[in-house]
This record gives sequence, structure tokens and C-alpha cells, in this order.
Amino acid sequence: MNEKKISDPTLEIYRTLLLKRDALRKEGELLQIKYIQTFGELLEERYSLFLGCIKYKKILSYCLSRENSGLPVYRAELDCYIDRTMGSYYAELRALSEARKAGTRVLPEIEVFRIKKLYRKLARMLHPDLHPALRGDPEALDLWQKIRLAYERNDYDALKESEVLAMARFGDGTQEIEVADAEAKIASLREEIAQIVREDPYFYKFLLWDEDAVENKKSELKKEIGDYRTYLEELKQEAEACRIEEEA
Repeated sequence: MNEKKISDPTLEIYRTLLLKRDALRKEGELLQIKYIQTFGELLEERYSLFLGCIKYKKILSYCLSRENSGLPVYRAELDCYIDRTMGSYYAELRALSEARKAGTRVLPEIEVFRIKKLYRKLARMLHPDLHPALRGDPEALDLWQKIRLAYERNDYDALKESEVLAMARFGDGTQEIEVADAEAKIASLREEIAQIVREDPYFYKFLLWDEDAVENKKSELKKEIGDYRTYLEELKQEAEACRIEEEA
């Protein structure tokens, strides 16, 4: 097995890339929140109108199919059909609405910096990929899980509590670091980092940092909302012409 100690420069590269990968993931999460804060209301309205269009198109398709087959259209059966076929769309709308509500709290930049700095410190001590020997230690795994959850939730106080526990249990500086197949893992990390920085949500930064681009995006969304609203009214009028019976 190809294992390397912390003194090996290859392992230092691995550790640096590992922390960079985690930092980029975190930045992507924060950018996603910022994107929803900036455009969430418009995105939710656009998607709601889009769903309305899909719903009425399904109603028209259902009514036409029944008519071509010489069958009546009953309200209860139509409603069941719409509920069944639109369920996943409505779930996505709820998820978008919940994400927008959850993104209302804006972290001060200094707090984001403190959280990242403390997480990096704890990761160097307890990250399972840096300390494979700790994977067999239930206490270490439990503490690392708490650290990850606190980091994801931007909970600085919880990270500080974990720091105390980590320093008491694992902060003596004696633990050795060994990584199998370090070169292969370095290559994998570099590929993962490259993918993160060329995709959303990380790519949102190039939009969110440009005030003109933000305003242009909002204008585009508002135009789409207007178009969907017009189309929805047209579909509603067509649906009103359908013969729908209330009872079977």
C-alpha cells in the first residue's frame, strides 16, 4: 500500500486541496443562498405561473382525449388526474419557496470568515481523509459529524464547542497522518475542484458581483413572468370552453 507521512510534500498538497475543495463547496452553498435572496421572489413567481400553464395544458389535453373517445369529462376524475400528474411540480415549487424563506438571514462577512477559519483548523485535526486511523474511533467520528453539521448551518458557537472537545481529545499533536494512494486522490480532488468552479452555484458569483448583470437578470425574469401570465390567461379561456360534468 502506498502510504505517506505528513512530512511528505505530496501529502501536504493533498491536505491543501482537500481543504480547498471543502471551502469551495461552502462558498457554493453561500452563493446559492445569495442567488435565492436576490432572485428568489421572481423565480418563485415565474415557476408558479409556469406550473399554471402546465396544469391548464394538461386539462385541455385530458378533455380533448375524452372528447375524441366519445367519453364525458367528470370534475372529480379530472381533479384526480391533475393532482396525480402535477405532484412532483408542486413539490419543486414548495422546495423553492422554502429555500427562499430559509435564505433571508444574511451572514456578516466577518462571521463567514470566522466560521471558515475555525472549520479549517478542525478539519486539519479530524478530517477522516487526513486521519484514516480515526475512522475506527467512534468519538472522533461523532465529533467530526458535529463539526460538519455546524459548518453547514453556519453555527459558529457549535464549532467553538467542538473546538474545545477536539483540543482536549485530539490536540496533543502526536497523531500521525497516513494516506493511501495520495497521488490518485490528489488527481481526483483537482478534478472535483475544477468541476465545482465551472458550474452553478459557484458560477453564480460572476453574476452576483456584477450589478448590471443582476438588473438584466431581473428584467429577463420579469419579462418571462409577463409572458407566462399572458399565456396562462389564454389557456384558462380555452379550458372554460370544455364541457365538464360535476358528477358521474
